[in-house]
Amino acid sequence: MKRGTTPLLKFKTPYKASFIDHGYATISRKGDVFMEIPFSDDRISVQDGFILVSLSQEDTLKFNSRATYSVQLRIVLRGGVAVASNIITMPIGSILKNGVI
Repeated sequence: MKRGTTPLLKFKTPYKASFIDHGYATISRKGDVFMEIPFSDDRISVQDGFILVSLSQEDTLKFNSRATYSVQLRIVLRGGVAVASNIITMPIGSILKNGVI
């Protein structure tokens, strides 16, 4: 992922949208929470066996291009079963001109 872009993070899931009660996507750096997006946020959608997390230019401009970040989904299904995705690491690429375009 590069700073100042609008990436779509795509997670494959066996759960239909109707089975998911709530959850969130967490992005961390060095073990500290950097960004947390609840499933109630418009940036997250569930469709066709995937959970999609859309990041804005403003979101990605907050990242440090010399760092690596981790992302994980945690979900509570109807009935109270809690599940978590594997943790994925994301190196961040730099851009030449800073700011929103």
